[in-house]
Amino acid sequence: MPIQTTFPFQHGELLKGMAVQSPERCITGHSDEVIEFGLGLVYDGAFSDGDRPKVAIPSATGFVFMGIALFAHKQSRQGDDGFGVLEATAGSRYEIGDDITILRRGLIQVYSEVAVNPTLPVFLRHTVNSALTPGNFRTDADTHKADALSGVKWATTTSGAGLAILELNLP
Repeated sequence: MPIQTTFPFQHGELLKGMAVQSPERCITGHSDEVIEFGLGLVYDGAFSDGDRPKVAIPSATGFVFMGIALFAHKQSRQGDDGFGVLEATAGSRYEIGDDITILRRGLIQVYSEVAVNPTLPVFLRHTVNSALTPGNFRTDADTHKADALSGVKWATTTSGAGLAILELNLP
């Protein structure tokens, strides 16, 4: 019986936080808060817990951008077989204490609050503005509620708010 040794890296539907192609560079972090897939993460403390940086969703200006929380197929602790249930839904997230895979170089699907195109700058929201929440992306500072990012650019064009592709090129 033949064994499958290669697998296509394509998804039927891209969800927030999914890599568009095989990620080029990732790091592993941890957090004291629940982190949704696809959110921009910032440095939140000294390296600890096995040399993993502590990261958070941005809450103020002047942050150090670490990358974007990469979508992961998570194994829940539910189920009576001891293996749990594989979760792969848009609502999945990293829980407190989980290893967080952070994309630093590659293409990733994120939520943009506004229309985008590759000529526009990328900003990361750090302050709530009505229904707009920190960790998502946009093309302007929204009256000092988002900071510009370097090493990040839009890789798609959209006509309004929704999913868009970012290209990260962080060291």
